[in-house]
Amino acid sequence: MNIRPVEDIDFTAKAESGPSLVVTLVGNADLNVKAELDRFMTAVHEEARRVGAKEVVVDLKELEFMNSSCLKSLVWWISSVHDLAAANQYRITFVSSPAMYWQRRSLSALAGLATGLVSISAYPATWPGPCRSRPSSSPRGPRDRWAGGAGDRRSRRRSPRGRSERRSPVPGTWRPSSRRPGPPG
Repeated sequence: MNIRPVEDIDFTAKAESGPSLVVTLVGNADLNVKAELDRFMTAVHEEARRVGAKEVVVDLKELEFMNSSCLKSLVWWISSVHDLAAANQYRITFVSSPAMYWQRRSLSALAGLATGLVSISAYPATWPGPCRSRPSSSPRGPRDRWAGGAGDRRSRRRSPRGRSERRSPVPGTWRPSSRRPGPPG
């Protein structure tokens, strides 16, 4: 395999062959590594075509951040695979971290570019960290780690005068809310 890895202070990209081609992105992909990421993704695409890969797995579990310029590299890659003849196309599977909210949003947009070619797999399915996921059957999806904070609806109540009040940092006390109450009803 002749794919030269990207090694920067804040970002690493490498590819390994096996039953399927596995691409691992680690760190922060920002404008500083855009040119190298473009080169790397072009090499991955050419290698997948050369070996006749049926699937390329992209491991993003340790990718902390990716800006829009670098996401554009992935958009180009997905479009390039989509433009191939059906017999030469290969599947792209992104393995994401549920702890990274930006991955959920960005990867779902990428998957929409080529629904038959791109899939997303969250690893692990139930996150063991402090931000535990809601059951997949929950309509609201995984719990936001900031839920229940000072601005949360559950921490508000109506005072006897009808004003909306919020819990004070001092236990057992309440303070007026900065939000105006809605119309009665």
